[in-house]
Amino acid sequence: MPRPESSKDIASFSECRVEVDKLIAEKKVLQQDNSNLQIITRESKAASEELKKEKRQLVRKMDVISRQQAAAEKLKSTSMTSASAISVVTLLWASFGEYGYPGPAWLFEHEIFYGFVCWAATTTFAWVARSYYEAD
Repeated sequence: MPRPESSKDIASFSECRVEVDKLIAEKKVLQQDNSNLQIITRESKAASEELKKEKRQLVRKMDVISRQQAAAEKLKSTSMTSASAISVVTLLWASFGEYGYPGPAWLFEHEIFYGFVCWAATTTFAWVARSYYEAD
C-alpha cells in the first residue's frame, strides 16, 4: 500500500496509527543512519588529519635528506679538491727534490713555506671548482 499524500487519504484512526508507527520506525532508521554517517565522518576526518600530519613529517624528512645529500655532495667535492691540491703539491715537491728547486733550497725545505703552498694550492683548486660547479 502506498504512503498516503494527506490526512484525507487515511480512512480510519487505526490506519492513522499504522502510518504513524511506520513513520516512527522510518525515523529511527534514519536517525541510526545519521549516527553512522557522523561516526564515519569523524573517523575519516581523523584519518585525514593523521595523513596530513604524516605528509608534513615526510616532507620534513625529505627536506632533511635532500639537505644531507647536498652536504654530502659538497663534502665530496671539497675533499676531492683538497686531495687534488695536496697531490699536486706533493708531486711538485718530489720533482723539486729530484730535479732541483726553482729558488733557494732553504726556502723550499722549510715547513712553513710548504704549508703556505699547500694552502694556496687548495684555495686555488677550490676557487676553480666553485666556478665550475656554479656554471651548472
